Amino acid sequence: MPRKQYPAFGKKLMLFRQSGKVPSKVVMVVFNWELGRAYPRIIITENTNTETLEFGYLSGIPVQIVYCSQDAGRVDAVAQAILAVNPSYLSTFALDLAEIGKATTILKPLQNTTHIEEEVCV
Repeated sequence: MPRKQYPAFGKKLMLFRQSGKVPSKVVMVVFNWELGRAYPRIIITENTNTETLEFGYLSGIPVQIVYCSQDAGRVDAVAQAILAVNPSYLSTFALDLAEIGKATTILKPLQNTTHIEEEVCV
């Protein structure tokens, strides 16, 4: 099996997690360099095959996929790959639907992460 690659900022987040730290905010997964700048984020660039990406560093932490309509077709594959690593929470936010109030979809409700925090503190 070929080695998985990291999306933009993914390796930085993985190193952060390996140092025993957890982001203080929800991690944003975006498809556009302009989105999510105020949050820890990873960017999945155009023409990137989701199957080639490493997402293990998202395990046990809250994640939100933020996207515009032109990227809607990519969201399901990304969400399935992230669900496979067991984040503590996963939702999507469709920017184009924010005005009509149907922008957020919760794919995995928030799970208690106390056991993860205890492991990090050891």
